[in-house]
Order: sequence, then structure tokens, then C-alpha cells
Amino acid sequence: MWSRGPPPPEHVWRRRARRFCRRFPGHPKCSGGRTPLFNEIQNIITTVVREGGKFLPKVPRIFIKDPLAGINPDLVNMARAFVLQLGQISEDAGNKIRNVCRNFKCMEQSQEQLSLKETVVKKMFAFEKGITGKDNTDSINLRLDRTMQVKQALLEKANLSSTVTAADNGIFDKDILLTEKQAHFLLNELGKAGEGADVPPPGTGTAKFKRASVFFEDHPVQKWDLRTPIPYTFDATLAEVDKNDVRNAIKEIEQKTCVRFQYVAAPKGYHINYQKVDSPTFCGLSYIGRVEPANPVYLSFQCGNVDQARNIGLLGQRDAMSAADVEILKKMYCLPGTLYFLKI
Repeated sequence: MWSRGPPPPEHVWRRRARRFCRRFPGHPKCSGGRTPLFNEIQNIITTVVREGGKFLPKVPRIFIKDPLAGINPDLVNMARAFVLQLGQISEDAGNKIRNVCRNFKCMEQSQEQLSLKETVVKKMFAFEKGITGKDNTDSINLRLDRTMQVKQALLEKANLSSTVTAADNGIFDKDILLTEKQAHFLLNELGKAGEGADVPPPGTGTAKFKRASVFFEDHPVQKWDLRTPIPYTFDATLAEVDKNDVRNAIKEIEQKTCVRFQYVAAPKGYHINYQKVDSPTFCGLSYIGRVEPANPVYLSFQCGNVDQARNIGLLGQRDAMSAADVEILKKMYCLPGTLYFLKI
């Protein structure tokens, strides 16, 4: 972490401070071409974790082509009800959370969650640099910052933002990594479009600011093209026993759905890359749908088994897919014209 230990050499800190201001251009310490001092960073980080959304680049406004056109009206109503429920919880549940937080430090980040984020960042950086040959640090940070912004927006909608701070671990809903586009979609649905700071073009100091973009999108989730099998490969971190677990899971998906896979030793272009992460803090992490430049799937192989018939959000390994898992895959890929995104 930037604030740990003694102050770094001046040239090192200047580089870190400039990166901070690229990441949070709306922070007061970054206005007018300024950068924060090292002794200010601890208080700054505490503020950014809780209120980071207003310091980030503006959330673009997204106008999405109606994905419900031509769908059965009953399903349309279900989908819209699902979106309206984002962040909503019952009054009783909210009161229980507030009561718990009277005895726990719910506004502080646990070391476990901070360590998990460090692990996620390191794995993402290594994977993306290995694929693209580029340093994607700024892009990775923005994705994780947007994920945190979504979580904080959900707490705000539930009237809990003054009671609980979301875990700043880079993960959404226990096991999902969000793309920037998906986070922007959720933030638009949560009424956060346009929130944040205008971003000055690089190297222009106080020159004219670049305005937040307006995007026209068909859908925030890109599906795999099933006219050909989905290519996948194994990272060197997987032992043979781990590979067999993955192969068995793939075999079951193929038996129960129309989705097909193909192992490729050295894939080029879109593919799934299975990696092992030595961490007991999660079971698996992955993106939804097909992402660029490729889909990493991070597996710990350290979770206990859960009853596969109980699809209620429990973390754990399963001996088989639940009926709900199969239904979701079929709706996404095997039943054209159905509401495949309803449960994503």
C-alpha cells in the first residue's frame, strides 16, 4: 500500500502521486495540476474508499438498444422488476445490519479483504501483460474502482452507506469480476450516470477538460459465438488433478447444454484461461460472458463442498451443476429469443 512504511524517494513519490491523480482526477489534492504529499495519503485513501465515486472520471451515460424488444410481455415485466430491485432490501434486514454494526467496525476495511484485492490485482496484471505485452495498471485500477463504486451505490440505495462500507476487494457478488462496460451499465441503472470528475487530456495541465462520453450499446454482456467450440487452456499453476476437475466440469456442461469447448495448448484471440490461486478467501473468480483480450478464471480449489441442489449463493465447490445453473446456461446460449440476461 502507498501509505505503508517510510516516505519513498521524492522521484518515486512524484510518479505515484501522478498515477493517483490520473486515477482520481476529481480529488481536491489533484486540482490545478497539484499532486498530494506523502504525509497526506493515509487520510486521502480513507476518504477515497468511502467516497471514491465522485473523484473518479465521470460515469458515461449509456443509451442501450432495448434488449426486451420482441420478448414476451410477462418476461419483460419480470426483467424490469429485477432491475428496479437492485440495491433494495427490506426495512427489517436493514435494521438488522445496523444493529450488527453497532458492535463491529463496519466502516473499516478488513486486512483480509485488502489482501484479497492485492492478490486479484497481481493476477490480473500478470495475465493481461502476458497476453497483450502492455502495462494495464490504469485500466485494471479503473475496473476495480468502478466495481467498488457499484457496491457503494447499492449500499446508498439501501440507505446503508453511512453504516457500512463495501469491501474494497475488487469483487462483485462474491465471485464476479466486472468489466468497465458492465460496471457503467449498473451505475447507469443505479442513477449514477454523470457522477464524477471531468478528465483533462494528458499533459495539458489546466487545459480544457474532456467531457464524459455517451455510449450506445446493444448489451453489457458479450456472449460467446457457439458456431465454434469455446477454446480454453490451462495455466502452468494447475496440477494434473486440478485440470481433471476442470475437465469434468466442462464435460458436464457439454452433456447438459448446447455449449461446447475445445482445449487449445497455445490459443490466440478469445479463450478461457484457467488459473490456480493459492488463497482461501474465495472459491473462484471470473467475468460474465466473453471479455477482451481473454477470459481468466481464477480457481482456489480450497472450498468445501456445498449441496448443488441449493443454488442460494453459498460459496463452495459442487459435485454437479444445480438445475438453476443449467437453466441459466440454456437461456443464455441454447434458447434463442429468451430472456437470457434475467439472472446474470
